[in-house]
Amino acid sequence: MGWDASAALVMGYQDSKPPEKASISNDAVHGWYEWEDGNENMEDRAFLFVTLTEQGKIRVGGKGPVLGITTDETIPFQPDTQKVVVRGHAMVKGPSPYLPLTTGSPDKNTGKLVKRRFQKKNSVIVIPRAGSSGTEYEVIL
Repeated sequence: MGWDASAALVMGYQDSKPPEKASISNDAVHGWYEWEDGNENMEDRAFLFVTLTEQGKIRVGGKGPVLGITTDETIPFQPDTQKVVVRGHAMVKGPSPYLPLTTGSPDKNTGKLVKRRFQKKNSVIVIPRAGSSGTEYEVIL
């Protein structure tokens, strides 16, 4: 008996109520989450590490365990909600200029990938990409 994708995890909260089931692609598990501050300034918060608050909302960086990485998908006219990759492959903002990393950790203030001298418990695996440039890195959560 195979795994049933329709029995996906329930993740995140919207208006203090659990949302619909998470979506699952071939390489990631995603869920929709509300921003702790409502993202009232409509900032671009794509490709950043986020943590989960006690109220079930997300914040950039943070001191707790990493929930996942935000995607560039939002709900039109609802900047307070964003899609988050919680398992699998994801893109994340990192150091500039591009560094050939194999592991990295989330910065608790900016939510970006940073190179650390020593591996931390929230470290992620960085997938090397030949010819990569810019500030985005592919990681495995």
